[in-house]
Order: sequence, then C-alpha cells, then structure tokens
Amino acid sequence: MKKLILLFWLALFSTALAQQITGPIPTNALACAFNTAPPTVTSGFWGYAQCDSTGKLITSGGGGGLSVQDQATWTQGTSNMTPQGCEFNDTSTLASGTQGTTRCTTKRAQVIDIDSVGSQIHNDLTSPVPIGTNTIGNVKIVDTAGTNLATVKPASTAPVAADTSVVTALNPNSPGIIATGGATTALSVPVALNSQYPVNSVTTAPTAITAASGNVANASAAATLAGVASKTTFITGFEITSDGASVALCVNPTVTGTVTGTLTYTYCAPAGVLVMATPLIVPFPLAIPASAVNTAIVVTLPALGTGSANATVVAHGYQL
Repeated sequence: MKKLILLFWLALFSTALAQQITGPIPTNALACAFNTAPPTVTSGFWGYAQCDSTGKLITSGGGGGLSVQDQATWTQGTSNMTPQGCEFNDTSTLASGTQGTTRCTTKRAQVIDIDSVGSQIHNDLTSPVPIGTNTIGNVKIVDTAGTNLATVKPASTAPVAADTSVVTALNPNSPGIIATGGATTALSVPVALNSQYPVNSVTTAPTAITAASGNVANASAAATLAGVASKTTFITGFEITSDGASVALCVNPTVTGTVTGTLTYTYCAPAGVLVMATPLIVPFPLAIPASAVNTAIVVTLPALGTGSANATVVAHGYQL
C-alpha cells in the first residue's frame, strides 16, 4: 500500500513540474523545485524554477545583478564578482561618437590621462625628471624672459663682478651641523668664544696661568710658566720691575723655552739705591707657544749688582 502511494505522488510531482499552458499563468505560481538535475520544460508547457534546499532561487548566465555581502572574505579565482572591464592596448583608439572600454596597464591598473594626447598620470609621477628645463635641487630665480636673476650661495663666497648670487648667512643655532672652521680665513665660520683664550679640537677650556719670581736683592729673578703633560704652554706677556743699584747697570733679560728659541731684551737699573728703574712691560699681540708639549717657558732677569734691593719678574699665559 505504501509503495502505491509513493508511486502516485511521484507521478503527480512529475506532472506538476511540467504542465501544458492552456490558459493564463497562475498568479500564485511562486514555487520552485529542489532538484540537483533540473527537469527540462517542453515547448508550450510551464514549469517550476530550480532552487536549493533552502528555497533560494538558482540563477546562471547573464551579466549584472550580483550581490555580495559587505566585508565578505575574498578568494581569488573563486569568489563571485561583477568585474569592471578594461583593455590593455597601447595603440587602441576610438572614433568620435563610439563607445568602448577603459584602458589599463599590464598590472590591471586603470590609465587616466591628464591631457588629450595621452600623458598618463602614472608615467608622470614615476618619472625621475619632472617636466621642464629645471631639475629638482637647481632652483633658480628668473624673470619673464627666462634670464637667471639670482642663485643662492654661502656667505663665504668671494665677490665676483657681475655675479648675481644671493649671499646667505649660516644659522648660528646649528652646532654639529656646520663646520666651524676652514682651510682659509675666507672659509671660516664666526664663533662666539666663551673664553678670552683660543681653543682647539681637543681642549675647549684653556687654563690661564701666571708666574712670579718674588722679590730678590742683587740676584737672578725668574718667573716660570710650567709645562703640563699633553698640553702646550703659551706666554702672552711679562713685566720686569726693580730699583737702582750702587752703580748703574744694564742687563739682558731672556725668555727661554719658546717655539723659535730664546728671546732676549735689555733692562737697565739706574745708579742709586732705592731709585725706581723704568719697568719693562712686554705684551705679545699673539701668544707665543712653547717649543714642545709639556715644556716650560721661563722669563729670567740677571742680578742688578751691589746695592740693588728689589727686583721682580711676572709672566702670564695659558695652557692648551
């Protein structure tokens, strides 16, 4: 009995899938058939559309109408899409009044022209030299006729007749960026010193020094600017003062240990005990260095003779 009912239902379903159209199509024919092998419909008959097990209509062929979920996972070669067509053809053109696809590169990038002759934006952006005669880094100031009016040059540039250069000063707030010295005076950068004594690449804080002989009577008086390891001693000047002697006498004070050898001077004590002699004061316009590193510079006044009760020598300089 069950087999007879099943056969009757299959026969009825088969008939329902394809029925001859003998009148208006029923307005309530909103059904579909779930069948992995959809039945064919004979000409003159109507039938159900194919759907999946959830009742969703299955469509095939044709273009457009595709819907995809926002932020859905994309799988190349598998996921459905509605593609945008383009043509890779560098010589393809269109006649006026005709339609066609857009143009793209071999990487599928759409080509957008910036003028009527086909200058591609991607070519302009990747070009190493921009359009025009001036290259990047060679900026000029020109007039409307194209004549160069000025070029920017450093402040150390020597003046030249008919030179149109614009001289600029270096920013003083850039230590470590600019070099504060040069091979010649013209190439040097002005520097504000924090000491009255010069500096070098090793020492930025020179040590000022002085030396004195103390008061001596009819004896040699010497002031010594000592030498220091790894530094050079410089003398900036000295002073010699004394009273007279029983007999007038002239002697030769010396400065020894200097770079060019001994420096010799003349000093005279007048006749007369406790008579003031004319002081010998020697300032050096430029400091004189010692002959070598860790070498002392000594200023010596010989004895002034009998009756001389006061003689002093003072020297000053710095170590660098």
